[in-house]
Amino acid sequence: MKRKLLSALCFLVTACHPEPAGPPREQTTRRLGSGLHEGANAQLVAAVRGRTVRGFEDEILRMEARIPGLGGIFVDRLTGRPTVYLTPTANQDQALVVLRGMSRALRLRPAVRARLEAPGGIMVRQGKYRFSELVAWQELISRELRLEGYMSVDANEAINRVEIEHSGGRAGEDLILSTLAQLGVSVDAVEIRGSSGMRLLSGDLRDRSRPVYGGSQMFVSNGVDSGLCTIGFPVRVLNYDLKGWLTASHCDVGTNGDGVTGDDVYQSTVTGNDVVGEVTLNPPWDLTETACQSKLWCTRADVAFVQANDSTSSTFVMRIRATEEWNDHVSTNTRSPRTIPDGVGYWANIEPVPWVASGDTVYKVGRTTGVTGGWVSNTCKNEFIAYYAFLCFHEVRDASAGDGDSGSPVFYPSDVQGNPPYAIGIVNGALDPSGITFSNPDGSDFNVRYCIANCRWLFSEWGAIETHLSRYLSPRPAGSPGSSFGMSATIDGPTTTWQGAQQTWEVVPSGSDGPFWYYWAGFGGAVTGSQSSITATPNTGGLLEVLVWDAFGNYALASITVSWCGQYAC
Repeated sequence: MKRKLLSALCFLVTACHPEPAGPPREQTTRRLGSGLHEGANAQLVAAVRGRTVRGFEDEILRMEARIPGLGGIFVDRLTGRPTVYLTPTANQDQALVVLRGMSRALRLRPAVRARLEAPGGIMVRQGKYRFSELVAWQELISRELRLEGYMSVDANEAINRVEIEHSGGRAGEDLILSTLAQLGVSVDAVEIRGSSGMRLLSGDLRDRSRPVYGGSQMFVSNGVDSGLCTIGFPVRVLNYDLKGWLTASHCDVGTNGDGVTGDDVYQSTVTGNDVVGEVTLNPPWDLTETACQSKLWCTRADVAFVQANDSTSSTFVMRIRATEEWNDHVSTNTRSPRTIPDGVGYWANIEPVPWVASGDTVYKVGRTTGVTGGWVSNTCKNEFIAYYAFLCFHEVRDASAGDGDSGSPVFYPSDVQGNPPYAIGIVNGALDPSGITFSNPDGSDFNVRYCIANCRWLFSEWGAIETHLSRYLSPRPAGSPGSSFGMSATIDGPTTTWQGAQQTWEVVPSGSDGPFWYYWAGFGGAVTGSQSSITATPNTGGLLEVLVWDAFGNYALASITVSWCGQYAC
């Protein structure tokens, strides 16, 4: 049996085969000079034109376009206050006014946005570099710097520097410094750190459960090999009338990134009675952009969709587990200090998706280490190892994770202010800093390892997940209205129709000035549309939904149930 466990994969750098040699690369000897200004300006232009692949970092660039000298914005993890870097040339008073004015359009969780808007809520630190410069350097270094083993490059808004991690020891650091000199990147603009590498993490959360919930154990099997992982968010694929679960793509058996579909998913053991779905969406990791470094496999999201083979309420529910403290079945282990207190069995009515800000606290729930929380240390970080390039992944520190936690749902919990839980992303890997501690076993039939100190794990953000799968996803039940940040919508139109009747329904959004975009779906997928109203002659009744979103990415999901009366009478 092939176990897609952290310990079974060749992602601990010292155990990996060397990367095959590629064609000779021309040495870059030109210095940046005016090229830095051009590169930084290109990042600003791309963000202003609507780019979203960098998540919240594209929002920071859009803010910089209005606040010259903005070096980054993040959440101070000790105080919880939004904090900005401003260069000495920036006008601080003007910058704070603009930031407060733009805060409503930011898809951050409400507590952070409220502090941005409040007088005195923003902390200011003096920065040396504009954020667009850091992003331009990150892209340049990602293209030009090649190291064997593990390497990551991040435009880190929380330190106003480009952060490079590597597993190459002193020789690797010398090569980094030499390359920076050739590229004309100031050493002062870069923070270099050593790292041991990266791995994909491939009664309680391990028992058979019906209905199946997010955070529980799963296996993927092709009849010969199988992989152990975690079921992520239960979701509906909007406009396709499909239900299922998200999990990590590398949990599927075969070669990571090859895009295989059709394998069965089991919960919780690989037996015929435990089949719950099938991998139906699993795009290959086949990006070819320059940041991929010509790696064989390159992606911005490590995620697949499992279609449920039974979506009745007895088997499928839209919720994730909320009370499993990590390893509480192993009495010798200390519980995580960031674990959400017991008292709520499941998180439901989950909303997607705010941007993730550096320094904010997030949580995950996985089959091995349960519910653990940590702080976001890096956003949009490029990770390179062996044949793989992972672009724009996010990193969380001080939150335990272990073998089999891949696929875990990452979320903000609901809070006392009445905000719902928010879906953020899917766990895919862990980083191994020196001095990390692992314990063994975990109490199951598998000998797995999990981190209990200095822990770091990686996840794919929701926006990147939807882009990778080319689908809009909702972790809320059908007929349950969803919205983000004050935006809502209602549908005006008949709730009864009959054979041959042409009917019109119109959506009315509120809480935003627009412009708006629309996507309708209903009656089992028989009716679709992309205007503010839809006219149809349905031959059946059922749920009619419309997804509305504005230019800032805020959205509202509205729905009504339409009864069909047949040819003569209801």
